[in-house]
Amino acid sequence: MGRMGKYIYGIIEEPKQKEFEIPGISGEEIRPYTIPQGKFSAVVSDAPLEVYENTQANLLAHNRVLEAVMKDYDVFPLRFGTVAQTEEDVLNLLKMTGEALSEAIHSVKGKVEYDVEIDVDEGKLLQETQATSPVIQNIKRLSEGKTLTVDEQVKIGKVVAQELVKEKLTLAAFIKNSLSFGVEKIVSLRLPRPQTLLNVAILLKKENGPPFESMISELDQKLEDKVRFRITGPLPPYHFSELKLMVIDFDSVDEARKDLGLPEEVTESEIKKAYRGLVKKFHPDQAGEDPETETTFRRIDASYKLLSKYCERNPRKEYRFSPEEFGEKIILLDRDERDERV
Repeated sequence: MGRMGKYIYGIIEEPKQKEFEIPGISGEEIRPYTIPQGKFSAVVSDAPLEVYENTQANLLAHNRVLEAVMKDYDVFPLRFGTVAQTEEDVLNLLKMTGEALSEAIHSVKGKVEYDVEIDVDEGKLLQETQATSPVIQNIKRLSEGKTLTVDEQVKIGKVVAQELVKEKLTLAAFIKNSLSFGVEKIVSLRLPRPQTLLNVAILLKKENGPPFESMISELDQKLEDKVRFRITGPLPPYHFSELKLMVIDFDSVDEARKDLGLPEEVTESEIKKAYRGLVKKFHPDQAGEDPETETTFRRIDASYKLLSKYCERNPRKEYRFSPEEFGEKIILLDRDERDERV
């Protein structure tokens, strides 16, 4: 096993050291515990210093720890794969981000997440649409007793498809509106399958969880077998204001400078100009779906964000990238917030 670090699952409001009787991400024998600093603690476990892949086993281990912790605490989850090198780095993180942590913990206090995925039976929805759509009914009347040409059949097929899309959008809007009771925030997630009508993460107060589950059940019965619900929760608020650990040291900042093709002396406006130029060249919308180009764009974007954070913490007219000017490394929590209000 290589060098060991501290895998960080999340932050809780707890001034004392605690241990949790659940396996950590690096194995059955490694139990998570807290590293306290002031009124906050980081929930960590000893783990190899490496990049953690999004495998099912790793994600399950990460989630199990957070779900165990949330039985007793309001937990603010950190992004999967967050690893600090040492306990001192974790303590510095808690010291240097106290204000951000207070806001973060407050934003999820007494709240849980439910993930709701809804698939539609397109065959049954199509039957219903053909039976109820005035547009389709009118086409049927006009074409009754006629022999349709191929072009006419294609046009009718396109109209039916358009009416089906309208019906799906109406159904999705109805379901989303029906789920709004007690919902504080909602974010749309990636649609995993063509038949998925809606896939959302919902933030609720804990006490609204049981009524929300009952509402889902009633909605499922009301829509009969036209749609199928998958509901997961209560969960820690994974999709709401995740935080990631960001260590800004000279080596990482200098590497980011090189990624953007910048000289050793540069102004903040020149950093922005270089980034905009690279975005035009490497953005997937411009360069197509080349995997290598997409990887380059992600690296450029991450480098620009890192330099922006550095400039924000060290406002100057001109930046000279040297170890002497850089000073001590900066440890902070970068907020990755998605918020689509109901």
